[in-house]
Amino acid sequence: MKRTLVGLLGLLLVGAAGCRASDHDFDALVHGVERQYSVHAQRVPLMGFVSLCALVKTHGGVRSLQVAQFDDFHGADTQALSGLVQKELGPKWRPFVRSQHSDHGQSTGDTSLIYVAPQGDLMRMMIVDASDHELNIVRMKMDGKELAQYLRSEGEHPGRRVSN
Repeated sequence: MKRTLVGLLGLLLVGAAGCRASDHDFDALVHGVERQYSVHAQRVPLMGFVSLCALVKTHGGVRSLQVAQFDDFHGADTQALSGLVQKELGPKWRPFVRSQHSDHGQSTGDTSLIYVAPQGDLMRMMIVDASDHELNIVRMKMDGKELAQYLRSEGEHPGRRVSN
């Protein structure tokens, strides 16, 4: 029993170290936002547990999640934010969605950016959402086949709500 417990603990530590090594893009983006906008990120507690729950609930569709939240965020000029995201993520990441809503033609407002980067059978996604003086960054890895199946089903049934 003790040997099994030590073995499980070792696997968890090795897995956690491997996850952290692959998260450098997320960390670089968070640190870049902190430097550029003089704000400090709040990491969401228990994300490892949430990530595990997502893995189980989606039957492996969502592999991992990370979230950083910036409160009291000001100056979300869409062009500047988009440029910062692309610079920090690097050339492996490609813009997938860019959405902006502003009042009276201002360059600031609600901004949502999604960047993607394939990694083998997985699709890495970086979601940046700025609105109401708050900025959230979410990194997730999804099974590429599951994502393609979801996008196909959405194309067949646009506006369909998914509930489980």
